[in-house]
Amino acid sequence: MLKIILISIFFSVSLFSQTMNLSGNWHSFNKSNNYGTVLFENETLTLNSNGTFFMLILVDVQKGDSFIKGLRIEVSGIWRECDKTLSLVLKTLNVPFASVVSGISQASLNNISQTFKNKYRVDTIFLNKIINEEKNGFALKNCSGLITKYHR
Repeated sequence: MLKIILISIFFSVSLFSQTMNLSGNWHSFNKSNNYGTVLFENETLTLNSNGTFFMLILVDVQKGDSFIKGLRIEVSGIWRECDKTLSLVLKTLNVPFASVVSGISQASLNNISQTFKNKYRVDTIFLNKIINEEKNGFALKNCSGLITKYHR
């Protein structure tokens, strides 16, 4: 009888100690406002089981009547999860185009693109603490304290 109880306790503990499988497609949405400039970031993060990842970020910027829709940022690299920390190493970055631009000069568009290129520099390592895991989502906290929530 004691043997059965010990085995059942062992299996119960081992089931709860397993970490979430992060492989798959994850989505996040962020809206921020900075001195009247509204920034929308719609992010799709694909974590492949072979340790590679692809991130697509679609950015919309609006200030008054001027706006940019669909500024496309593509990032890829390698990832690993260990001890509730998600590590991302960026290997490629591409900011190919924006789908719609109105009332914004080419120089301003280039400045916005450069801002994201500086944010996601190649060979940069991002360490993100996994602070919340659920069946269909998780939240990451970066070194700056910014929390990003992902869902399937």
